[in-house]
Amino acid sequence: MVVLYYAATAPVNPAGSAPVLTAAQVWAGLRRKVRHADQFVPVITSCVVEREEGNVVHRRVTFEGRPAMTETCTELAPHRVQFRLEDGTEVDNILAPGPDGDLHLTYAFKWKFPKIEEGGKEESDTLAAQQKVS
Repeated sequence: MVVLYYAATAPVNPAGSAPVLTAAQVWAGLRRKVRHADQFVPVITSCVVEREEGNVVHRRVTFEGRPAMTETCTELAPHRVQFRLEDGTEVDNILAPGPDGDLHLTYAFKWKFPKIEEGGKEESDTLAAQQKVS
């Protein structure tokens, strides 16, 4: 089995972008993403909230070409959302200020692939494919 990790950070308001989003607006967008993932993630074709308990949302998501699975989303206001899928996949969306006070979003991923051996070409090919759709 191989476990792959990947993270990427992007500015929320790149130079010349309009409108300029505030941290509160981005946080509202992240909360919407928890409940309507199919509007934000192209490979998610369905997202149904099953229940909410405080800052935790349990939902069923369907990824393109795969069966639906349960996901637990934890909102850690106002900076972080954790997504935990039943297959062991972990995703974190983190909103943070950059060195100049500008906003950045970091997306961190952990994927488990039980049928892939560590250190082989299949591992590097799978990581490249996952980065492409993330």
